[in-house]
Amino acid sequence: MLFLLFGGGLLAGYVGWAARRAHPVVDLAMLRTAQPALALGLSVLASTVTFAVVFLLPVFTEAVQGRSAFGMGLALLPQGIITVLGTVLAGRFVDRRRGSYNGRHRLRPAGRNDRRPANADRVDTAVSHCWNPLRARSLPAS
Repeated sequence: MLFLLFGGGLLAGYVGWAARRAHPVVDLAMLRTAQPALALGLSVLASTVTFAVVFLLPVFTEAVQGRSAFGMGLALLPQGIITVLGTVLAGRFVDRRRGSYNGRHRLRPAGRNDRRPANADRVDTAVSHCWNPLRARSLPAS
């Protein structure tokens, strides 16, 4: 419970700090719309679950249940295989969709279009002016 209170305090502190900055690391204004808020929430949930499975589960099974490190490695092997397969298949799926975003907004490969996309300002706000190699290649210099 103490850790939850400490984490909530850190989160509240960041919200206050970010409100006073012109370009915070995570622009909280993007959370006003549903899709970015859902994406961020799911990313936090996925990161938490991944941490629990990769770190806490082996520690628990070795320390509490008395299993060996080798046995725990074998038990987690299917997760690694599924992660690799999912990454490869997701890449192929995205390639097949040819870079469409949400099925409506088409992203063009670099060099095919000299003007900025209509939603470029939203993209700039969403990445909060962090360097993004995909954005750097696809948008012309301003």
